[in-house]
Amino acid sequence: MKKTSKLLLGSIMGLCLAAFSSCGNGELSKGEAEDALEDQLVMFQDSSQVVSLATGYYEENDEDRRFALKKLAAAGMVTYKVDLIIESRQSWYSVRKYPHYFVTVALTEAGKKFVVNEPVTEIKDKDMENREKEKVYPEDSVIPGDDLNSILPPQESSSEEITGNFNESDVNAVSRTRSASPSELSEYDKAKARVSIREYNLLSHFNVIVKIQKIYCPEEMLKKGEAACVFIYKYKDVTPFGRILNGVQEGDRFKKTATFTKFIGAGWEVANS
Repeated sequence: MKKTSKLLLGSIMGLCLAAFSSCGNGELSKGEAEDALEDQLVMFQDSSQVVSLATGYYEENDEDRRFALKKLAAAGMVTYKVDLIIESRQSWYSVRKYPHYFVTVALTEAGKKFVVNEPVTEIKDKDMENREKEKVYPEDSVIPGDDLNSILPPQESSSEEITGNFNESDVNAVSRTRSASPSELSEYDKAKARVSIREYNLLSHFNVIVKIQKIYCPEEMLKKGEAACVFIYKYKDVTPFGRILNGVQEGDRFKKTATFTKFIGAGWEVANS
């Protein structure tokens, strides 16, 4: 008799657990919800959470961004140097001076390990992968603009520059402005001439699901093949670029709601999150 009672109690507990982890007759289980979220949302794909960083030599007058570069250097992710160049501007009655900060930034070997060449930005539809290759047509080589037969006057000793609405590809205009020699350039102009920038996408962190907290699918939703859930996710394996440039912290948790639609033969798909 006691054995029968234990079996009955175990069956009841199993049914209760099943009810808490799914809708109706297993219409949407917590496992199905988690799998759909991880497979169908960009935020849970590897290499989707990236942050951009400009390297090279360029002007950076924002103090906060320079401080972030200094932090990245302290973390061993970049090498960083800053030069202060004072620009002098002559007015009618005085000379005004303007500070300009030029930074030199390069990824270290440790920093290069976090470079993401092709960040995931969308979930590709497998049925759309094998599209027919686009053909090239004769008209594809035509560029916008009027094909003007421009006749320019003989060169004159003038400091004026030709102006007007025309494209360089349409008109071969002759500029008659005098270029300053390198020795005549200011230190600020020389610095601007040296500017060279390369942008990198760097791994920030990963998003991982902690748990499917609740599942919601009343009868009226089930009739339409719909369901919803509340899930908790967290930041994991946060990189120095994520901490410093993105402001994310390891282990931080967040709660979101997602809705699902069930398709015959395809299962549950995330409709909104």
